[in-house]
Amino acid sequence: MKRLILFVSLFVCCMLVSPPVFANTITFDTATQSAPGAPFTVDGVVFNDFFLGYDQISNNFLAADFAFGTAGSDMATINFSTPVYLSGFDYYASGLTCLLNYMGSTIGGGISTLGPSTTSWTAFSGGGALIDEIVFQLPAAPPCMTAASLNLDNLEYEPVPIPGAMALLASALLGIAGFRKKYMS
Repeated sequence: MKRLILFVSLFVCCMLVSPPVFANTITFDTATQSAPGAPFTVDGVVFNDFFLGYDQISNNFLAADFAFGTAGSDMATINFSTPVYLSGFDYYASGLTCLLNYMGSTIGGGISTLGPSTTSWTAFSGGGALIDEIVFQLPAAPPCMTAASLNLDNLEYEPVPIPGAMALLASALLGIAGFRKKYMS
């Protein structure tokens, strides 16, 4: 009975320590940037080599113009301070590739050609992939363009509650060790 009370109390503590996880959406409507192309941060996410666009209905979006790039070269990146689950984003693009990276490696083949979406905004689904970086680059394989463009908005992701997950794992391991000790003696 004491072990059950201990396990329940550890579980409750773990739930109190880890905040609830809700999807975050960055819309760029209130984002500011010192100069076009300068890195800027929104909600702990760093955007490199982008500029903020402005449409006719008073909304900002993220934009990049990849003119005169080398085939296969990285043109812009989005870096998350901690790993996240990518839900997706809306884009309007022509001729570029999106790489989803985790700890320096491309995940799941990770290459998805964006574009052309010349008629309207298109939804890109990240498929719930665990990532820490999104890289946009010019395709290396034909048909290869040396110029491309991207407009991006509504970047949606879910943070991973690492401290809470670790505490929950630790309490589960303690419970297993306790049951093992009980049945071994």
